Amino acid sequence: MNDALNGKIDLTLAKSISRLARNTVDTLNCVRLLREHNVHVYFEKENIHTLVLSNELFLTLYSAFAQAESKSILENVKAGVRMKMKRGELVGKYAPFDYLYDKEKDIIMPDENKKDIVIYIFEEYSKGVGFRRIALNLNNLGIPSPSNLKLGHDSVRRIIVNEKICRRFKDR
Repeated sequence: MNDALNGKIDLTLAKSISRLARNTVDTLNCVRLLREHNVHVYFEKENIHTLVLSNELFLTLYSAFAQAESKSILENVKAGVRMKMKRGELVGKYAPFDYLYDKEKDIIMPDENKKDIVIYIFEEYSKGVGFRRIALNLNNLGIPSPSNLKLGHDSVRRIIVNEKICRRFKDR
């Protein structure tokens, strides 16, 4: 985008409108900004070229369709993840922090050895201790991440926001 606005590019090729922006407003704003700088955009899937676009009606319609499709895909993915979680299947590369993955059965099950660590994380967080401090404290205790590396603040955050872990410890 910077190169286009600085005159280094005069044409941008996009596979589809959904690859340029995720919503109609952003698409229109982006195309308008590029056109102000004499940069044309060609959307391959929709066969729209802003060089010959007399009005933005088709771009607006296609962009709205792309936005709706993107939202639908996101909802389908979320539903699929929730269904896998309900069935006890692995979601992602690693099982949640306090779960073990049984490859033969293709299920995850609670790891009772890490229960106290998760309780500690939730208790510290509820006291207002930040993700970084909790991670540092756990690293000082030699507690590894699910991938057996040092725990980072993002690992702690993922433990706190993980639905499966939260459900398991909601009554504690």
